[in-house]
Amino acid sequence: MNVTELEQAVKKELERSGSSRLALACSGGLDSVLLGEILCRLGVPFMVLHVNHGWRAEESEADAAWVRDWCRVHQRRVVVKKLSPRLPRTEGAARLARMEFFEQ
Repeated sequence: MNVTELEQAVKKELERSGSSRLALACSGGLDSVLLGEILCRLGVPFMVLHVNHGWRAEESEADAAWVRDWCRVHQRRVVVKKLSPRLPRTEGAARLARMEFFEQ
C-alpha cells in the first residue's frame, strides 16, 4: 500500500466512524507519525497523546521532546504522560497504563 492508498483508507475509515473527536496515540515512531501526517493532510482536527515510559532514560525524554516539537510545528495540542518509575517494567503493565491514560 502506498501513501495515497493509505490516505484514502484513513479518509474512508474516518467517514465510516463519524467521530467528532480524535486523539492520536503517538510514540514518535514511523507508523504513528505517518498517520499524524496523513490526518494533517486531510485537514482532520486531532490532538496527540504521548506516553513516556522512561525505560530508556535520555532517549525516552528525547522521544517526548520530539513529539512535542512535531505537535508545535503542526499546531496540534499534545498531552504527554510520564509513567511512574514504580510501575512494573513489563509490556502488560505499560499497555494497561497507556490504555488508562488514553481513556482519560
